[in-house]
Amino acid sequence: MSTWTLETTAEDAAFALRDQIRGKNVVVTGVSPKGLGAETVRVLAPYAKTIILAGRSQAKIDETIADVKKGSPSANLKSVILDLASLDSVRKAAADVNALGLPIHVIVNNAGSPQPLTLTKTVDGFETQIGTNHLGHFLFNALVFPAVLQAAKEDKDFAPRVVNVSSGAHAFGGDINFDDPWSQRMESYNRSLAYAASKTANILYTRRLAKVFKAHGVLSFSLSPGLVRSTTMGGASSDAEVQRYGLLDAQGKPTVPELWKTLGTGTSTQVIAAFDPALKDKSGAYLIDGKDADEQLAPYAKDAEKEEKLWQLSEQAVGQKFSA
Repeated sequence: MSTWTLETTAEDAAFALRDQIRGKNVVVTGVSPKGLGAETVRVLAPYAKTIILAGRSQAKIDETIADVKKGSPSANLKSVILDLASLDSVRKAAADVNALGLPIHVIVNNAGSPQPLTLTKTVDGFETQIGTNHLGHFLFNALVFPAVLQAAKEDKDFAPRVVNVSSGAHAFGGDINFDDPWSQRMESYNRSLAYAASKTANILYTRRLAKVFKAHGVLSFSLSPGLVRSTTMGGASSDAEVQRYGLLDAQGKPTVPELWKTLGTGTSTQVIAAFDPALKDKSGAYLIDGKDADEQLAPYAKDAEKEEKLWQLSEQAVGQKFSA
């Protein structure tokens, strides 16, 4: 569609794309109440066949399900415990998804790690942000990918999609240090730079996935939701950090108002990326406000050699390859 604007809400997008959403099975990671993932589930619930909510806390998943059921009591919602900071948990979650025996039409990799004040690592020894935001999703996707390929074979009218929630913050020093990609040996820690690198990884992964599985009919998109300060992730950055990104002036006023989003407008591009048929020939693209915004990518986020290198290193790190 060509009518998406920065005012489009997720609910607007889902209603417009309802015919594409009907009959589809969707996985959404990171579904804490009042977050982007929960809003994605809420707006898809009236139309999707099945939505699998994957998150760390059963209590938070249950709260989101209860909220969604208020508006869509007949929605078919399933829960899976997924801690992206633990590869063992990721493997268990993927096994639980696969046990459902469903073709997976869309995966929305929405979950993210709040920025820690000091260097922290996952249980497997990776810096927490890239370990969670990228490696955890990479392994989870690889393990459930047979169900995505099943959807591609069974539904010739819809190309399955992997949607990765990145950020415009990738451009603020987010070039990945391939000598130490998981920040396992770093001597100093800057949480903003680590976050930016993890978001660059989301983009490079998207672009490589689009190429590797083009022949199988699987699409992939990354996106920036904008700045949604009402969410746990959006509120994790202090005003001083947001000022360093150039998004607040000295008086605390937004310098680029179109980048500041409500929960609804910040979630819209996830829905558009997942279902808009107009994007079929744009696989691999980085989206803002539902539109191709590759021109806003930092050079290192669209480097083909880095795409391939990250893919190979990620397979080695998690001990799992994608299979066609």
